[in-house]
Amino acid sequence: MKSLPASSTKVSHETERTKYRPDIDGLRAIAVLLVLLFHFGIGVPGGFIGVDVFFVISGYLITDVIRSACSAGKFSFYDFYARRLTRLHPALLATVSLCLIAGYLLMDPASLMSLASAAKYSILSVSNILFWSTQDYFDASAAMQPLLHTWSLSVEWQFYVVWPLIVWGSLKVSEKCLITALVLIAIISVTSSQTMLTIDSSASYFLMPFRGFELAIGALLVFTKNLKLNKGLESLGAIIGLITVITSAFYLNAQSLFPGLSALLPCIGAALCIQFGTSSASEILRLRPLVKIGVISYSVYLIHWPILVFTKYYLFRDLTTLESAGLLITSILAGQALYSLIEKPFISKNRAGKFVPLASVASFTALMIVGASTLINAKGVPSRISDEYASFIDNPAEFHIKNFGGAGYGEEPSIGIANTPPAFLLAGDSFAMQYASGMDERLKYYELTAQGQFSLGCFLAKTHTRFENGTAKPGCQERYKSVIKYLHTNQQPLVLSMNWSGYLPYISDLSGKNIQFTTTKEYEKFISDSLLELMADAGDRKVFIVGVAPFLASPVSSASCMLRPSYIHQACEEKLKYKLEDTFPYSTNLALKKFAATNPNLYFIDPADAICKGGICSAADNGALLFSDGAHLSIDGSKLVSKLI
Repeated sequence: MKSLPASSTKVSHETERTKYRPDIDGLRAIAVLLVLLFHFGIGVPGGFIGVDVFFVISGYLITDVIRSACSAGKFSFYDFYARRLTRLHPALLATVSLCLIAGYLLMDPASLMSLASAAKYSILSVSNILFWSTQDYFDASAAMQPLLHTWSLSVEWQFYVVWPLIVWGSLKVSEKCLITALVLIAIISVTSSQTMLTIDSSASYFLMPFRGFELAIGALLVFTKNLKLNKGLESLGAIIGLITVITSAFYLNAQSLFPGLSALLPCIGAALCIQFGTSSASEILRLRPLVKIGVISYSVYLIHWPILVFTKYYLFRDLTTLESAGLLITSILAGQALYSLIEKPFISKNRAGKFVPLASVASFTALMIVGASTLINAKGVPSRISDEYASFIDNPAEFHIKNFGGAGYGEEPSIGIANTPPAFLLAGDSFAMQYASGMDERLKYYELTAQGQFSLGCFLAKTHTRFENGTAKPGCQERYKSVIKYLHTNQQPLVLSMNWSGYLPYISDLSGKNIQFTTTKEYEKFISDSLLELMADAGDRKVFIVGVAPFLASPVSSASCMLRPSYIHQACEEKLKYKLEDTFPYSTNLALKKFAATNPNLYFIDPADAICKGGICSAADNGALLFSDGAHLSIDGSKLVSKLI
């Protein structure tokens, strides 16, 4: 396989002032392929580190550009920002436009509104702030946000805003001043990132200050790039760097505490690859296929995530491995098209940063913001929905927010009539809270009261808890102790409901160590053992275990399906009725039912008895949607199942 020579004089698409490095495009290719393999679920659990590699590359290239221009006395802030805008925004605007068109044709109003909002933030390069501020327990749909991946582009643009000021200002003093500034930025940023993981892990992941060390590491390479070692050591350094990047992609996973100190592994690996990119061992990075993918890596990155999300959204299910592999190849081909048609024309020597291309980008940016705002103000255009379903939903764009069975109830509500001693305790996570509205209605009918204790996203157990962001989820163990303390004051029955089937990958001991279960049976035994511990702590009383309402393992909700535009055939329509044994919680519910039968004080309540008739489940009942999102019961669903409880 032929490779490009390290001494190539080809002009970089990053800047005409910097000598082209084909090995860096090869490293870009490795980075984007890792991201694609991770997103498409093809065997690379930590492929997200490809983004960190991109940050290191950006830190190096941009700092080199600014430093070189300052040294030549030719640096211009206008020229820098104009080139960045015409370099990055055309392909982004094209991607956002395609997403909005696809969203209008396929999406329900709530999803389209969310997409339009993300479009505005993405175009303005602040989508990372949007996704940080909107991350909460119920935002599982973030994984189905077609523009979620633009957070990294926003981080990069925010870097571009402040970095020229830092580099230019420091160089006014001396190069030593700049080196000192970069070292301080790296130390402060990585320390802050690691600290923030225990305070607000979402902020550490999404916000630019906590990613600054990755860019600073790349920037420091500007001052070491001319350092020469013997050829053997340089090749060894390149090999170690590449191995480090690849190893970190397999060592880390979605549950890892990241970024923080863990991000140093891929960043140092990327830095070694750049530092020794002209060595003989870096020949692999200069292979033509890799370099070609590296050249189009920005466009591939932009287009791959919308392709994946819209495919899963339309099919109303997760993808098979073969389908994922096919979409990965499709993404590369689509990226090539986006690069050739949009990106490349704007980065040519005669156009980058020039007035006409810049004015075109600015005009289209304004037009896109107006278009996205129009979709938001129109509440996702609910007129696209079939009258059959729109007639019984007041505001489809806010369906989940207003129709979740626990909407309006706090974490420790009194349910039923007021000023009456509680008849029982209803406890658990959001899968217990979802019964608050239905139980409230039933209890008032019987003139009774119940006490609620809920903690969203918490697995309540004596010796284990929820694993989240690389550690034990804060507050879960406190809720368990609160439940036991309450029970010790009375003999009330306990009604316990949790997402029993959903915590399999997310269990940790109290020290924060993730517990891995090799089989579903092993996990189900763990649940049974945890329940025995809870019953021992709760004392002699009746305990009612509520199973998980039967839902399909779909990336989006049945409500989303029913509220989609009717002028295009929606593949999900055939899945609004489904077999009980095909549902995600079926196996776990069956295990809980068998376990309850072995204990005289333990009773199992199966929501399927209300939702599934003759083994066939329905997402709707007499025109009412039973689920407000992919797994939680709506108010109508809560009322239906609460009759059983």
